[in-house]
Amino acid sequence: MTPDSQMTVRDGEAIIGALDVLRPQPGVLVLSWASATGAINQLAGAIRAIARDAIDREQISRVSFVVPASDTFAVQVAMRTGMRREGIARMSIVVNEQLADAAVFATIAGDPATENYGGFTHMLDSVMAKKRLISHAIMTDHAGRILLCRTGFKSDWELPGGIVEPGEPPAAAARREIIEEIGVDVQVGRLLVVDWLPPYLGWGDALELLYDGGEYDEEFVDRLSPDGREILEAQWCTLAQAQDRVSELNARRLGLVIPVKPVDTLHLESGSLT
Repeated sequence: MTPDSQMTVRDGEAIIGALDVLRPQPGVLVLSWASATGAINQLAGAIRAIARDAIDREQISRVSFVVPASDTFAVQVAMRTGMRREGIARMSIVVNEQLADAAVFATIAGDPATENYGGFTHMLDSVMAKKRLISHAIMTDHAGRILLCRTGFKSDWELPGGIVEPGEPPAAAARREIIEEIGVDVQVGRLLVVDWLPPYLGWGDALELLYDGGEYDEEFVDRLSPDGREILEAQWCTLAQAQDRVSELNARRLGLVIPVKPVDTLHLESGSLT
């Protein structure tokens, strides 16, 4: 988009850069590079002052700073402004006459000031790597069969459980997912497996935790209430049956855990002992 105006960036009386300014809607200010001659800290401090002035004096609600994601200098400046990185807008800006990915940083009215520790860690939390965390439970019957769920969104069957939400304890997530998926509240026991999952079918890498979900009678499955959307049915399966139904990775690790649950937590990579 064509900028509405350009703003001079100063360090005292010295001009150290310029910003393109876009006002896509009332209360929103979008900044991007036009030129830069100053050092990282100089530029970051000046841009931070511009953003604070816009919020405090102009009643702007949101100031964003959009920089080329591959430009290490620009990203460092954006980080030191204290703005939080909100994501990568793929192929959204022009760099050297070619489309490129943009890193979007922003601050809004009410964000903590970057001069204090809490404000700084807000920014750090937004740029540091995050992994998906998955919690499943291994639930068996008295014969050692494993409870597996047939899903409505993929061909391989799954253990009860699912994705851990931000701020949620992993064991509590497994318990919540079991309630949501098959309608039963169970006590989630000790941690049996920690498994690192490599990137797969478009997913990034992740950590998966397998908890002891307890032992039940054969009729336990008759008391379950699959949600009919995510989970279509749940069945007891022997280890051989389970390994035919689950993913290759899941089959490998179930072979390590069933029929004897390990005394110590297993640390795996891609379903195999490290």
